Amino acid sequence: MNRFVEAKLMDYKTINVCITHPNKNLDYIFTLVVRPDYRFRINGKIKEKTPNLVIYEFKLDKELELGVDYHVAITNIGIYPLNVSPIASLQDFDNRYAYDGDDLGNIYKRNETKFAVWAPLASSVILLLDNKKAFKMNRTDRGVYRLTIPKNLKGHFYNYLVTNSGVTTKTIDPYAKASLPNAEGTVILDMNSFKMNMHDKHPKKMHSYLDAIIYEGHVRDLTIDKNTNIVHKGKFLGLIEEGRTSIDGEPAGFDYISNLGITHLQLLPIYDYATVDELNPDKTYNWGYDPQQYFVPEGSYASNVKDPRSRIEDLLKLVSKYHEKGIRIVMDVVFNHVYEHQHSSLEAIVPNYYFRRTNEGVYFNSSGCGNDLASERKMVRKLIIDACVYWVKFYHIDGFRFDLMGIIDADTINELKLKIFEMKDSFMFYGEGWNMSSGYNLTLANESNAHVINLVSFFNDQFRDVVAGNVGGNTQGYALNNGYVHQQIKENMIGSSFRLLGDSKFFHIACSLNFVECHDNHTLFDKFTLLRPDMSLDEKLERVIFANALVMFAYGIPFFHAGQEIGLSKKNNGNTYNMGDSYNKFDYSLLKKRKHMVTDFKKMTMLRKQTKIFHEYRMDVLDRNTQIDDIDNNGIKISYNTRFENSRSYCKINMYINPSNEEVKCYENDKEINIPPMSIRFRKVN
Repeated sequence: MNRFVEAKLMDYKTINVCITHPNKNLDYIFTLVVRPDYRFRINGKIKEKTPNLVIYEFKLDKELELGVDYHVAITNIGIYPLNVSPIASLQDFDNRYAYDGDDLGNIYKRNETKFAVWAPLASSVILLLDNKKAFKMNRTDRGVYRLTIPKNLKGHFYNYLVTNSGVTTKTIDPYAKASLPNAEGTVILDMNSFKMNMHDKHPKKMHSYLDAIIYEGHVRDLTIDKNTNIVHKGKFLGLIEEGRTSIDGEPAGFDYISNLGITHLQLLPIYDYATVDELNPDKTYNWGYDPQQYFVPEGSYASNVKDPRSRIEDLLKLVSKYHEKGIRIVMDVVFNHVYEHQHSSLEAIVPNYYFRRTNEGVYFNSSGCGNDLASERKMVRKLIIDACVYWVKFYHIDGFRFDLMGIIDADTINELKLKIFEMKDSFMFYGEGWNMSSGYNLTLANESNAHVINLVSFFNDQFRDVVAGNVGGNTQGYALNNGYVHQQIKENMIGSSFRLLGDSKFFHIACSLNFVECHDNHTLFDKFTLLRPDMSLDEKLERVIFANALVMFAYGIPFFHAGQEIGLSKKNNGNTYNMGDSYNKFDYSLLKKRKHMVTDFKKMTMLRKQTKIFHEYRMDVLDRNTQIDDIDNNGIKISYNTRFENSRSYCKINMYINPSNEEVKCYENDKEINIPPMSIRFRKVN
């Protein structure tokens, strides 16, 4: 008979013991073992009983103190560890144990290093130095274990051996700032020794989010193509090499990106993620949405991953170089989920705390990508805020793009904003605001709650679907479809923020991050291929240029995926997160063939920057100075009263949009104006 026994601490004074295949007479004696020399008998009652299962409940006279390795002894059966992890889900757990200090992780000095880890459930934490020497850590207030080693430990590494409910697990420090390859250990470095001019004053001050033109790319994708002479391919340093070209002599890497006219380079996750072997980065590929160490840069992007300083220095150089060119760096952060909670250092150190669970104990997976972080819990919120503040303070990051932001609670985002804006006012917060909750009762940071989390922007899926369509849903956007709906186009072009179609999507244009393509799903070019296989290459590229212009000149924030400007393809695959370089790389060999597209893109970024109406954030001013009219059944005319950069006088300009396959004619001051198919034209009236 295979008997299973489990003892759980349900609250501070209640123990449940579950026994399968119990003895028929159920005549057990239960003893709580506090330590080898101290134990006492406990008496309880049967809470549930079936032929194959019995659950006993024991009410204690006093609360049990955490930090002790308790066991329950049962006569004629055995002795079993008391699982104290259910305590972590109690409502008052944070009030009793949450810690607000700023010393978690390791603090290095030449004559000593201090260590602190929050592990309130643990009965023991041992620091294992260099896999050789073990040091017992001391439990202090609120379950923080501490240790000071009075030696110069620079360059040494360590792990924690954490004992929870009788089980000891070896894990890394979740507050680590430096790491061995593949997170095999946490490295101790003098973080004050990284001195570099970060050129923070070079990017122009932002008056609002509307000053931004965002360009999204992946470190490896932007540098790995064999058709360039970039030396550090797939690395941070590869993104800052000057004078690099394609085989056709076109600018590549840094020279290409920095001359597009963008203001922000958004990089897919650059913190340490789990699914690429850092010692063999060419064997596997991943976008990086599986966070492993929230304070450490990704090692596969380092020029020398075996040197713990390399990934840190290389990333600092990258940020500094783009700042010097006037371009800000946005970091893609993933605080909504981890791939598998059971492999996380967070779960190893404090079981049953960091991840959301149902009342039945099932882990939430709202994203479909992994287990949801419980951002509403004090120490999860602290981890998120501490990590973000660190990236801004140490690496001088200029913005955060939140992956599946709608799973994070609104209070966490609001508290984070206050911290960051105290440090840097020209900072951006934006993310995916889809409503993806799976039943937990929280005010979440989704677009429905935009009014609750002011100064946060959201990817405008309405803009994407109206323009580009949806392959999975087999719908066609108006960039493909002659029978488009005028009102939807108008709504897009004014940032989905004015009431043309009843209630507007956003209360302010700065909420609307306009896009038709990002790393997720099919590229714009591939959507056209799949939805309209009859279309020629030239027709598809013509529509790509047109869609890019719609994004650039709509009210709101323009967002472009790397390669979108030249119509790159991912071989008609929509989800290439682990499909390798051939699907994801920036194909520099196309630059010469599609040079006119790059030229058009640069002209558009320049025109947007120079036209002040696109930077105006006062809704009443926009309302007074914008007029939208239909022309010739197929087209739209948008008239603006605006001024241009370095000019004090206002003038009227008209933007003509023709999404049809037929030429559109209109008249301005008795003059006929012809607008070619699939095009946008500007005309200064006075």
